[in-house]
Amino acid sequence: MDNVIKLPSQQSLFNKTNRLVDLIIPGSSGVYDLSKTYVSINMNVSGVALDTTTGLDGRLPNTGGYVEAADAVANLRVALQHNATKTTIYDTCAIPVEALVTNCSMFSAARGKIEDIRRVDALRSTMKAYTQDIDDVQDRALGGLAGMAKTNPWASGRFAQLVGIGDTPSEYRPHEIRVYLKDLFNIGNAEAWDTSIYGDTRIHLELKLDRVKVLQTLGLSNQGNATETAWDRYYHNQVAAPSQPANVKYSTASTVTIAPTTALSSSTMEMSAQYDSLEDSPFYVSQMVAVTTTYGGAGSAAGTKYPVAAEKRWGVIKSISWDKTTKRVTLDFGGEILQIGIITGVFTVDREVVGVDAVGVTGDLATSTVLPVYDSIELTALIRSDVDAGPENIQYTQYLSQTDQWQNPSSLSRTYYLPPQTTNAVIIMPSRDNDGTAPTNFSDILGCARLNDYRFTLNGVSVTNRAVPFMPGVAGAALGGGIDDKCEAGSSLHYSLISETFLNMGQRFHSLSEAVYDQDIPMSTQRESGGGLTGWLSLQACPEKRVYMISLPVPISNDQQQLTIDLNGTFAQSSGELHIFSEIRSVV
Repeated sequence: MDNVIKLPSQQSLFNKTNRLVDLIIPGSSGVYDLSKTYVSINMNVSGVALDTTTGLDGRLPNTGGYVEAADAVANLRVALQHNATKTTIYDTCAIPVEALVTNCSMFSAARGKIEDIRRVDALRSTMKAYTQDIDDVQDRALGGLAGMAKTNPWASGRFAQLVGIGDTPSEYRPHEIRVYLKDLFNIGNAEAWDTSIYGDTRIHLELKLDRVKVLQTLGLSNQGNATETAWDRYYHNQVAAPSQPANVKYSTASTVTIAPTTALSSSTMEMSAQYDSLEDSPFYVSQMVAVTTTYGGAGSAAGTKYPVAAEKRWGVIKSISWDKTTKRVTLDFGGEILQIGIITGVFTVDREVVGVDAVGVTGDLATSTVLPVYDSIELTALIRSDVDAGPENIQYTQYLSQTDQWQNPSSLSRTYYLPPQTTNAVIIMPSRDNDGTAPTNFSDILGCARLNDYRFTLNGVSVTNRAVPFMPGVAGAALGGGIDDKCEAGSSLHYSLISETFLNMGQRFHSLSEAVYDQDIPMSTQRESGGGLTGWLSLQACPEKRVYMISLPVPISNDQQQLTIDLNGTFAQSSGELHIFSEIRSVV
C-alpha cells in the first residue's frame, strides 16, 4: 500500500508580502510518484460579518427564537485579480489553479537543476484552455480557486459547508487548494522518483498571494461580470414554465392571501419557484437575507401589521423545508416575520428576498478588508511501496522561457533564437492595460492580447504561405468600434498549427474554445441578439473570456534555430509583451 506523507514548507508565514515557498523531498526517503504529488495551500477566512445597517430597516423577526446576526454565514469564494491595480473581467472566471504560481523551479542535490520556468502562470494557465473543456473545469473545482456554475447564475465557494435543507446550521471551514507538480513541471509526470539517486529535491515557488481576493456569492451587490445579480434573474428550470426565461425570480416569495375576518402570525415564508432539485435553490441554513414586504387587496388591517409596508428587514434562515409535491422551499426564521390583525376583506402579502452583503468584501483588492488567511503550505507526496528503486535516468522535456516587450500600437516583427533540442515553441501574449479605468478587459496572466493575424518564419523559411488569421478586425460603428466588440477569433490555419503542436508534444487537446469560463454565468444562458447581429457583442458580456496561445512544432536540431515572429493587432496602451516557451528534450 502506498504511503501519503505531508512535508511542511521551509517558511511558516504566508500573506500578500510573504509569497515564497520552499519544499524539500528528503534524500534517501523512498521512491515517489510525482504525478500524484501536489502542493497543498490551506486557507480560511476570519472575522466575516454581515452588514445589517446599510439600506436595512432592522431585524425581521420580532419575537424570540431567531438566529443572531453573529451566527450568520456568508457564501464566500476565492478569486485571483488579473491586474495589479484594478479589477478585470477575468477576475470572476474559473481559471486554472496554476495561475497562482508566477515562477517555479526544481533542483536535485545530486543532479542539479531539473526545471526552472519563469512565468509558468502564463504558460500553464493558457495551455489549460486547450487541455480542459468545460466539464473538466467543473470537475476540478473542489481543489481549485473556486467552483463554477453549471446551470445556476451563481458559483458557491468552498469556505463554508452550506446546508440546503433541515435545521443543521451552516458553518465556515478551511479550504484547500491543490497545485499538482505535473501541472507545473514536465518532470512532475515521473512516477518513480528515486530519492536515493537524486538526493534532496528542492521545489521553489513564487506565489501570487498579493492577487488573491475574496468574493461573495448571493450577496446583495453584484461582484461578477453579469449585468444583474442572481436575485434579479428568473429561475430557468421552473417546473411549471420550462421555457426560457421562466416567469418566477429566485427572489420572489409565494403570495399569501388572507381571508376576511381572520388574522395571521407566521415565522415561515414559502418561495414561489418550483425546484425540481434542491441544488437549484439559492437558500441555505444560516443565510442572512433581506426581506421587503408589500400589501395589497381590498381588505385592510384592523389591528397590527408587521412589518411596515415597503420596509426591508434582515433575518437569518433557521431551517429550510421542501415539499416534494409543490416543489417549493419554505424558509423558517425561528421568530415571527409576519403579523396581520383581524381584517375586513381579502388581504394579500407579497415579499421579495435578496442577499445581504458581507462587510469589507467588495471584489476589489484596493478596497476589500476581508482577505484569506493561510494556515499552512505543504507538499502532499505519495511514496510508492510497490517498487524498491527507480530508474537511474529519466528522459523528459522542459520549458525554457524568454520574454520580450515592444512599443507599437499595431505590429511587431522580431527575430528570436530557440535553444538546441527545441521540439515546440509556444508564444503567450498577456496584456497590461494601464488606462486607469476598471474593470479592464485584459489579463496580465493569460494570453489575451488583441491579435488580428500572425506569421512565423523558421530559419528563413515561412512556416505558412500566408499570414494566419486569428481575431478579425472590428466591424466599424455597427459594433461600437471598440477593440473588445464581438471578439470572435480563430481560423483553420491557426487551429492546424495548434493541433500539430499538441501532436508533437504527445498530448491530447480537449477543447478549441480558447476561453476561460465565467463562474457566475451558466453556459445555458442564451446569447444576445438584435439589430441584425447575433451572439455576444462584447467580451465582457460573453460568459467565455478569450484565452489563447500561438505555437508551432519545431524540427529538432542540435543548434540554435532562428524564429521570426510577425504580429498585427490592436495592442492596449500601444505596447505589448510576449513570452516564448521552448520545449526542449532533457535527461536527468
